[in-house]
Amino acid sequence: MNFQDNSGLKFLLQDYVNSAILSEKELFDLMNLIKFTGQKWNLLYRGSRDGFKSEDFHRKCDGFANTFTIIQTESNAVFGGYTGARWSKNGGFVEDQYSFIYSYYNTLNKKLIFECNRSLEAIYCEPNSGPSFGYNDVFIANECNQNYDSSCHVGYSYYNTINSYNSQESKEFLTGSASFKITEIEVYTKICEKLSEDKIETLCEKTGKNLQEIGAIFDTYNTVAINGQINLDLFVGFLIKKNPNIETEKELKELQKVLKFIFEYFDEDNSGYLDFFEFIECYFIFETKNRKKSQKAILEFLFDLADKDKSQSLEIDEINELLIKFPNILNKNNFASHLKDRVNYNNTNEILARNEFSELLDLLFS
Repeated sequence: MNFQDNSGLKFLLQDYVNSAILSEKELFDLMNLIKFTGQKWNLLYRGSRDGFKSEDFHRKCDGFANTFTIIQTESNAVFGGYTGARWSKNGGFVEDQYSFIYSYYNTLNKKLIFECNRSLEAIYCEPNSGPSFGYNDVFIANECNQNYDSSCHVGYSYYNTINSYNSQESKEFLTGSASFKITEIEVYTKICEKLSEDKIETLCEKTGKNLQEIGAIFDTYNTVAINGQINLDLFVGFLIKKNPNIETEKELKELQKVLKFIFEYFDEDNSGYLDFFEFIECYFIFETKNRKKSQKAILEFLFDLADKDKSQSLEIDEINELLIKFPNILNKNNFASHLKDRVNYNNTNEILARNEFSELLDLLFS
């Protein structure tokens, strides 16, 4: 896109973000960086409009999930964060595995994203603090435009691959100093479609979950989605977060192939997106805090991927194709060798039934 002609940008950003900190060009660039291109946002809080006291932030933002924060310091550093969790002043940390911190203008002249690696400490919610992320990774003080009590020390709750956590640089590279004064803060929330009562009742009946549980799943969906839709890239990112022990690039590429198959499996209308009804079908399979269960669920789909004739059994050629296409995934936990042993032990037809495949997974992940 030609940035000399801003008419296209104005169209793209209309009703999306109207920032007092960043220009339309900068916003477009930032949304691309954090992979929220096209997402619609609603401004909840602006320090210069609503006040810089912590109580002003909480008055405007408490109870809202899926928020995107932009912070500007007097040195013109610009950074912030995103969280799917709800802000409050109840005290302490709030869990969120989807949160991240970003830096747009910093002393390194690099645009950076820091993923959360301690999800139990994703955001910090206290009556006397503003929008704060991690264990002092980003701390915004009360009346932050009047003092130098705000600070950044990225690397404890959020990955910092730029410098050592204990170094002075880790405290200063975002803003130029370990503590700083803020000139503007903005907090936006995603504009999300609401679920009708009829849809909620249908989902409760279909899933056996109650209203609160459906609401929590809908929150997760909107955290991951852009404008109420989850495409393949978002879906892959969602499930990779549930398999953080990927060790090599080859393993990641193999896993992405499996996840593409899973996405197409649940995309029943072949739209290229998962709506909430399609998403909830797979949510109960993968939404578990037990990583082994999540890994096992993904491997279950390898059977469907290989079983092209839908016979509910795999012939030797289909098994060999799996072993060739997914060596890194299958070699983990010695699954490949167990699979070969089971086939060799099996009957002369050299066929592996679905229940045998599942039994093997149960044995490995018990």
